[in-house]
Amino acid sequence: MADETQKDSMKADRASKGGAARMQKLSKPERAALASKAAKARWGKPAPGEDASSEQKPIILSTENTALPVAKWPGTLSVGDLEIPVYVLDDRRRIVSRTGLRLS
Repeated sequence: MADETQKDSMKADRASKGGAARMQKLSKPERAALASKAAKARWGKPAPGEDASSEQKPIILSTENTALPVAKWPGTLSVGDLEIPVYVLDDRRRIVSRTGLRLS
């Protein structure tokens, strides 16, 4: 078991030295290009001006009523010893309070 740990440690040590040696051989613009490419891949964001032609449009689910529902009628749901806050929205949907459920 100790031999495997030692081998893994030596392998990791060699790998880190190899990366440092590679970076020393590269010129400053080459290192900057590699860093930029890595950052773009990591974050998945296009470079400024790369994706300027595509315009983001809002998603509209319904054209007749785009207002948010309002909880108009509060109530309490009793389940055993628990009292859970519930609401009825103005469009008659019934919902359970996530916060109230968590605290119950």
